[in-house]
Amino acid sequence: MAIKNLKLILLLFAIFSQTDLIHAQCFNHSESNPPEELFRKRVKEEGMRYGNPYTMFVRDNNFKLKSTIEQIVNNLISSKIIDLRYKIYSYADLYKGIYNSAKSAEPALCPELQEEQTCLHPAWVKNNAIVYLLELKLDTTKFGVDTLVPLTPTEKNWFFDRANQGLRNLNPSVATCNWGASYGCKKVRNKAIQLVYYLQAYDLLKTGGGIAAYDGDRNHSDGDCSPRNKLRQFARNIYSESNSIINSTNGWKKNHGIICASTLLLAAQVLNDAGVETNYFAGIFGWLWGDGFVLPHPNYSPVKTII
Repeated sequence: MAIKNLKLILLLFAIFSQTDLIHAQCFNHSESNPPEELFRKRVKEEGMRYGNPYTMFVRDNNFKLKSTIEQIVNNLISSKIIDLRYKIYSYADLYKGIYNSAKSAEPALCPELQEEQTCLHPAWVKNNAIVYLLELKLDTTKFGVDTLVPLTPTEKNWFFDRANQGLRNLNPSVATCNWGASYGCKKVRNKAIQLVYYLQAYDLLKTGGGIAAYDGDRNHSDGDCSPRNKLRQFARNIYSESNSIINSTNGWKKNHGIICASTLLLAAQVLNDAGVETNYFAGIFGWLWGDGFVLPHPNYSPVKTII
């Protein structure tokens, strides 16, 4: 009996030790503590559309992802001309900037108090996600001419890994906004813009199928390190610190409130898979693997729940 009990203790120790190791495999883990979603289920409403992409694409009734991406790729390869604010660019020139940014080293992570919109990390993550989705790389011929050619599967995975790890590493902290230190309030908008970039990157990775097939996004193997949970924590912090700004009716706070409220709306769209535990066994015995005791709600519907 003593030997059996010892084996059980060792097994439980191994499970919890492995969980700690997994949770430590990202930066800023201590800054992220979102509530567990566990097994999620979606409620179906008439006219409701689920499925990525939610951002950066015009989703009308005739939208088809494959043909849209093919058209974008054709525009890039043919170097179609685009007029941006009276400056003439080609699609290829714009993509060259995105590609070179994506290939560069991962920039420093953003601090919780962002003085100006100068943090390069969110755009770097987003650029890697764009290259992953479009599957194009810049190739210089022996004559010095830049051309766009398809990525190999290995190269595509490389850009996915960089974007995915960048989301896992992001810093979700937001400086406290209180009127005794109003400088924190005035900088929340900079953090909100960072969240927009990260949400777009996450959306593109799910559109391309990378994160959809990645078990860590289901919260069970990556926990607080999963891109989804990092983004949930970031959105939660923006909500908490921008509440007084959004509800202000005068001064600079009106514009900043619009920025923060728009960011939260985008987060609600991209992170719309909210739900709760519906499995009795997993809920009641969740404490064995670190999820705690959760009362199951088999008939849960977010439409019927007031948050």
